[in-house]
Amino acid sequence: METNTKYRLTLVSAGIGLLLGVYAVVMILVKGHAGTTNTSSLSPWGLQIITYIYIVLIGTGCTFINFFGHIYREEEFKPVATRVSFLAILMVFAGLGALVTELGKPWRILNFALSPNVTSPMWGMFFFYNVYIVFIVLEYLSLRKGRVKPWIMWGAFLSAIATYITMGSIFAISEARPYYFGALTAVYTPIVAFLTGCALVMLAILLGKDANPRLQASLEPVRRLMLVALGLVLLTGLWRFIIGSWAMAEGYEVFAITAPRFLIVGVVFGILLPAVLAFTRKTSNLFLAAVTVLVTQFVSRYDFVLDGFLVPVFRGLSDPPFVHYTPALNEVLIAVAAASFVLFFYAIAEKKGALESTLSQEG
Repeated sequence: METNTKYRLTLVSAGIGLLLGVYAVVMILVKGHAGTTNTSSLSPWGLQIITYIYIVLIGTGCTFINFFGHIYREEEFKPVATRVSFLAILMVFAGLGALVTELGKPWRILNFALSPNVTSPMWGMFFFYNVYIVFIVLEYLSLRKGRVKPWIMWGAFLSAIATYITMGSIFAISEARPYYFGALTAVYTPIVAFLTGCALVMLAILLGKDANPRLQASLEPVRRLMLVALGLVLLTGLWRFIIGSWAMAEGYEVFAITAPRFLIVGVVFGILLPAVLAFTRKTSNLFLAAVTVLVTQFVSRYDFVLDGFLVPVFRGLSDPPFVHYTPALNEVLIAVAAASFVLFFYAIAEKKGALESTLSQEG
């Protein structure tokens, strides 16, 4: 298929996804959040929150990859650096879009700035988000010029860590929700970001290297970073699960209930299989490893958010023994729109040459 035909098909499919998202947002604003989603008092977080967490984690991972790539393998990593930074920007805004639509009354997000509660980790996340966005935009503009100042790279890296450790702490301090509670949860969040960022960058390299052979040089550093990330996710995820399974307090039975899914999806298919594929270095296997990581981590984020509410707190006679949730159509369309947003603007940027530094274009 010709490049122009692929480009048009990408824009059309992504454009349809964006229009479906606009329809879902209108329905939420007209009919109200309660009438258009399947969340409830027993399961207040649904697919929109899951989409937000998943997408922004990938975006943060892109920032981590840029940082480590420039420190350890700068010359090999340069060809892909600008597009990785641009992906981080797109991911953050797509994720925030999914989050804002979940609020029901999106304008209330201004309360974070107008009436701040500085002791809240959610306010801290909001603050660090703003700092992080400034730094990744500066990083992208610097990479476009081909001259990256160290303070910008460090600022993006440190603000990314602060943002997503704070986001992880929103779950980690929820003592009433055993599946979330614990210091490992806050550390686990940026490590998962590192892994998913590796997977997306690897996919971007493999899909773009035919049109831009210079990207091939960046594949090996990203492959090695992915193997490191897989090991870190296995270590923190498995120990978090072991500690939760050992606890005997009320509510911790959720770890035993979710054990088969965690071990099969999260460990076997989510970590061990991609690690084996990545060790082989074959292009087809690396592509499959990246796709496997992205798919299994979405399933894992889905399970993580929903399993926290699986066992009701302070169960009454009218409460079910376990809480079940199925996304509504509008929630699915929001998720589709978030992915379409990234695809649409990434395709345009690649077509217009905005994913290359001006120095490489001149060269």
